[in-house]
Amino acid sequence: MISNPIGPFSFDGSEEPFTYEGGKFLYHVSPHDSEIEGYEANMSFNLVFFANDEKHAKSIFESMLKYVIEKLSSKFSKNLDISNMYTNKLTRARNFHKNIDKFKFVLAPTNQFYKVGWAGNDEA
Repeated sequence: MISNPIGPFSFDGSEEPFTYEGGKFLYHVSPHDSEIEGYEANMSFNLVFFANDEKHAKSIFESMLKYVIEKLSSKFSKNLDISNMYTNKLTRARNFHKNIDKFKFVLAPTNQFYKVGWAGNDEA
C-alpha cells in the first residue's frame, strides 16, 4: 500500500482521516516540480490523487492543506506534546498553503506502474 501523508492523525487514540470526493483523472503534484522554495533539490513530497480537472485538483490540495493546518494547530493550542515530525508537517503545510498558486497540477498517466521509493502502510 502507498503511504498516506495526510493522516489519519492519532494523538489521543482517535483517528481523524482526511477524505475527499475524487474525480476521473489522476493528477500529480510536487513542490519540486512546482519550484517551491526549499524543495528544489529533493522529491520528498509527491502526491497522486484523482480529480475531475486542474481546478478541482487545486481545490482538493488546498482543502487537504487546510485540514492539516487546522488539526495540527488545534493540537498545539491544547499544549499536547507533539513530536518534531508534526512540527515539521505543520510548517510544511503552512508554507505550501502560502504558495498554493505556484503549484502545478499535472495529469499523471494511468497506463503504467509507479515506483514508490518509500511507503508506510496505513492501518485500515
